[in-house]
Amino acid sequence: MALPSLALPEIRDALATGLGFIGKDDTWARSNPEQMPLFHNARVSLAASATTRFGYLVYAIPLLPLLVALLGFRANVQSRDRWLLVFLWMLPLCALSLSQIRYATDFSVLAAVGFALLLTTVHGKLSAWIGRRSSLALTAAFGLTMLFPAYLHFAPRIANAANYLSGREVIGSGSRLSNKWTDFAFAQMVGEVTPQTSGFLDETRIPEYGVLVPSDQGHLFTYVARRPVPSNNLGPYLDPDLYELVRSFYTERRADAAFEILEALKVRYFVTSLDRIGARSFAGAMHYGNDGSLGQGSRPSTGRIRLIAEGPFNGRPFRKLGPRGKRVEVPAYKLFEVVEGAVFAAETEPNAPVVAELTLTTPLGRSEHRVLGRADASGRLELRVAHPSEAPDDPQPLVHAVGKWRVDLGGERYEATVTEADVREGREVRLGQGG
Repeated sequence: MALPSLALPEIRDALATGLGFIGKDDTWARSNPEQMPLFHNARVSLAASATTRFGYLVYAIPLLPLLVALLGFRANVQSRDRWLLVFLWMLPLCALSLSQIRYATDFSVLAAVGFALLLTTVHGKLSAWIGRRSSLALTAAFGLTMLFPAYLHFAPRIANAANYLSGREVIGSGSRLSNKWTDFAFAQMVGEVTPQTSGFLDETRIPEYGVLVPSDQGHLFTYVARRPVPSNNLGPYLDPDLYELVRSFYTERRADAAFEILEALKVRYFVTSLDRIGARSFAGAMHYGNDGSLGQGSRPSTGRIRLIAEGPFNGRPFRKLGPRGKRVEVPAYKLFEVVEGAVFAAETEPNAPVVAELTLTTPLGRSEHRVLGRADASGRLELRVAHPSEAPDDPQPLVHAVGKWRVDLGGERYEATVTEADVREGREVRLGQGG
């Protein structure tokens, strides 16, 4: 009856677009857990295995439409139309669920009906052999056994869900967090250390700033941190240009090109994650070196990026770098802010080297932030730094300085005070003048 409606261009084009999306095969589709087939290779996917959703009964899903068709065929004439309705409803949703995990939620109601019919059929067959009561007990035991993988997956989450719905604390501070709770805890941290922005979740207004995060974590930071992001879990299907900019930032190696992306996206903050930064990328250098602060000299500091948060403290195991006995732990997440940066200025010997150091306190302990530079051929020094040497008492930032900047300029040593306003407005700070 609905086939004649395909003659209308609006309906036909909308249906073609939908079918095209279902059959889409691109880089994002192959990496997005929601778009994985129900039966996929769990070793190379972030998606959970099929048995976590339906237990071992999942292997009966391809047979459920056939079972409904068979039962409908055997039913009396008066009820066949109802069986036909269930069959026509189940068949497309079954096919969609097999093609993409996202449709399994819609299919779950019909799957429950199908599983109930399957178990009822098994019960009926067994009753003729071993009696009704024995058959009922055996069928119930069989059904519960089939659901065992799903129970193992969801049972540990029931307590967390109950605590969350009741408003009680979900994330503890004593034990090591799982990967997912690590993500959740850091998103909460981002919401706590960044200012509120007008226009968030209001399509008629433009947010004051954005937070750059990997696209596949966009929903996490939108709904947990409550902060606007340029691209989310819809990937290229929402805005392909923004998605491509976000993707390229986490793989870009050149600092100038990375800054062009940050400016194009109009973001004030960006998040780096051990799992989502490209090898030898600018974002990777920021994550491992806090804007080049370890002083290896392999990548000059930009002086415009400062560490705002890292962790969480009890998150998933950190990656350890360096030789044995001197390994440094690198946390799963870091949050950086883009600022103008204060400028140390002085007149010195031509090409004189300069090293500026500042002790920082972070949620994970103390670290030395080091910025390297050199005066120009005329002896003019301009060294940009992103961290102030003073911090407000209330609220106390998660990352703040302990003491003043210590600057070694061609063998001359200075101490310098840098204020928050200096950093935000890009002010010049003269060395040796009241520092």
